[in-house]
Amino acid sequence: MKISYLNQRILITGSTRGIGKSLSELFLQSGADVILTGTNNDEVNELNENNDSPNKRYLQLDFNSEPSIETFLDKI
Repeated sequence: MKISYLNQRILITGSTRGIGKSLSELFLQSGADVILTGTNNDEVNELNENNDSPNKRYLQLDFNSEPSIETFLDKI
C-alpha cells in the first residue's frame, strides 16, 4: 500500500542528519512539502544552499531560545 502526502506539509524537528533526514526523504517521495529544523544556523544555511528539492526547506530552531521559536513561528 502506498501512502500519499500530496498537498500535506510535514514538520520534522532535529532533522539535519540521521533519522530525521531519512524520514524527510520518505515524506518527499510520498509527495509532501517538508520543513526541516536544526539548531545550527550555519548548517541550516548550507543545507538550504545545497537543497535539490523545491518541496524541502530547512529552518533554524532552538527550543531553548524564545527568540528562535518566535522567528521560526513567523516564518511558517
